[in-house]
Amino acid sequence: ITATAYTLTRDKVYKGVTRIEIRNDELNVDVFERQIARGYDHFFMRTQNEIIMSRPILYSVIEKMDLQRVWGERYEVEGGELPLPDTYRLLYRKIKIEPVRDTSLIDLQVYGQDPKEVAELANTIAIEYRDHRKNAKVEEINLGLDALNKQLEIQQTKVDAAEQNLEELRRDLDVSLVGGRTRGLSMDQIQLQRLEADRIAANIEVLIRRARLDELNALSDEELLNAFPYILNDNTLLSVKNALVDSEVSLKLLMEQFGPAHPDVK
Repeated sequence: ITATAYTLTRDKVYKGVTRIEIRNDELNVDVFERQIARGYDHFFMRTQNEIIMSRPILYSVIEKMDLQRVWGERYEVEGGELPLPDTYRLLYRKIKIEPVRDTSLIDLQVYGQDPKEVAELANTIAIEYRDHRKNAKVEEINLGLDALNKQLEIQQTKVDAAEQNLEELRRDLDVSLVGGRTRGLSMDQIQLQRLEADRIAANIEVLIRRARLDELNALSDEELLNAFPYILNDNTLLSVKNALVDSEVSLKLLMEQFGPAHPDVK
């Protein structure tokens, strides 16, 4: 009876809970090699728990929810505002973090006598932790991009120097380029001149082939028959032509020897 009476006379304590998924940062795309999926990392989870309870996170929550004033008035602190270190310690004692078994989830629990306040505290702490991780990742990415840009500038400087050396060698050796221009040419201009040379060569080839076609159209059937095996450079057609010539010669000899009415000729 005494225990029941004591329990009933105590102030009610409420619990606000926010469930958070905590994952180690990994690339979405395999860049250089296939990434190995990681299992549960106890040290990583423990580190994140400490970050959630750290001063930068909880100080930001205290500022956003104006807890120094709110709790100062609640506990009737002289001056109406609770000192920041005391507010931090009080908030720290209200928080409990429980991992969800066999998952990467945690339950962020906040205890207090005001149900609305503990719910808002749990959500605000979760948001501050999320923003903290996001900002840290953005900063890390920006540092990586800055390093890449510096390397790009270094490599571009080397490319520019190599192009300059190439241009100086070309001038010293008096190497002519297409179009007769030998000074002040960039690599892009050299490439354009090479493409122009290829285009001119292709046009010349078209003209040559067109002239050959006109000559073939002017040949008679017999001349074309004699010429096409050599034009096409086809050994099979050449063999057929030779066989046809041999047949015509044999037929002519048979007609001279036996006449057109002989059975061998027919």
